[in-house]
Amino acid sequence: MKMMLPITLIAGITLGILAKPHIQPPTYVSVAFEDNHYIVEPPKNDPIMPVAQVQAQEPELTPIEVKIWEVFGEDAPTAIKVATCESGMRAEAHGDTALLVVNGKDIVGDSIGVFQIRTGGKDFNRARANNMTPDEFRAWMWDADENIKYAKEIYDRQGWAPWTCKKDL
Repeated sequence: MKMMLPITLIAGITLGILAKPHIQPPTYVSVAFEDNHYIVEPPKNDPIMPVAQVQAQEPELTPIEVKIWEVFGEDAPTAIKVATCESGMRAEAHGDTALLVVNGKDIVGDSIGVFQIRTGGKDFNRARANNMTPDEFRAWMWDADENIKYAKEIYDRQGWAPWTCKKDL
């Protein structure tokens, strides 16, 4: 995507882009982002301004994104999309409360944490499967590290099928 941006020159250096000091500000340049680089092109009518290529800075990762990279490895970019869609990357997210059902003596069905791990449903109970009460399972899933690791276990068995946000991949 290309856009025109004003660049103000100060002693020949502008926003980390080298330019000739005799160009009067503001000079408009065309900027495109390609192959993880910003491509800065001079206006068609100004052959003096050099074309510059600036390495794009890597965005800083949040602690949750770092953990997702550690756990999911090469599948992390997709996992981050799923977690962002499911919970906004929030460890404290609590969803699907309208899906609560009675399973045996337990009330399950809500979704917890970064990957919105379901506590259970009519035909399954993750709390019981992990030898926990539903409240113990919820507390465990509200820990972002545990939620991410558990999501990876589910992903390894079933792919992205259990997540509602799979349709956005």
